[in-house]
Amino acid sequence: MALMLVASASAAPIDITVSGPVFNTAGLETARNAWLAGNPYSILEDFESFVWDQTTGNGYTTLNTATLGTFEVAQSALGSTALFPDGVNGPVGGTGLAELLILTNAQTRFGGRFNTTPGGQNWLDTNDITDFSLTLDYVTNTLFFFITDVEDVGDPGLIRFAVTAGQDNEDTVFSNIVLANGASFFVGIRADNPITSVRWYTTETEDGFGIDDFGVMNARTEIPEPSTYVLLGSALLGAAFFRSRRRA
Repeated sequence: MALMLVASASAAPIDITVSGPVFNTAGLETARNAWLAGNPYSILEDFESFVWDQTTGNGYTTLNTATLGTFEVAQSALGSTALFPDGVNGPVGGTGLAELLILTNAQTRFGGRFNTTPGGQNWLDTNDITDFSLTLDYVTNTLFFFITDVEDVGDPGLIRFAVTAGQDNEDTVFSNIVLANGASFFVGIRADNPITSVRWYTTETEDGFGIDDFGVMNARTEIPEPSTYVLLGSALLGAAFFRSRRRA
């Protein structure tokens, strides 16, 4: 499966890799594994502990996670203009309110967006709003996530995201073409300083996406092989012998 790779220069204080489009979880995991390059990782937030009551339409303007940070809708954010068939209580389409939603494969309001957690069902959905952000509580200079069903409606190149790490900022356009329904991407971020926030924003009120499985790359612990210990011991013994001969 071919992947389209778009990344900022590796010498930049913030390096963003966008891999896709793919159309299933297997493709997303392949892209993630390529970015990790064998390094261990931890999933910090998969949204499986959150619920959204589709009967009343209660979404989130602020969503606090215990492991990652806080998602917050911008005060200037606009709600979806694509309401089907009756707004808040409709089975599909945005609620028309500037709020984030927790959706499931069984109770999704949007075609093309899907859960990416093995054995899970939830994801965080943008509800086609125009501006929201994640402020990190977890201290890390790496972050990755999956984004599903991006840039398949409206004008190309209008969905962007920005990353802040210390005094550094990096802004990226997700795509400059209109993609097929369900087009999904892996996003990996590395920074010289701890990542403090990620912002997603657009001028469109009819083209949102789902995000899922936020994680970090863990530091790899290198354990010397047994032969390394033998060589190290021999070197230390040799150094001790050399010092004793000099004293004689």
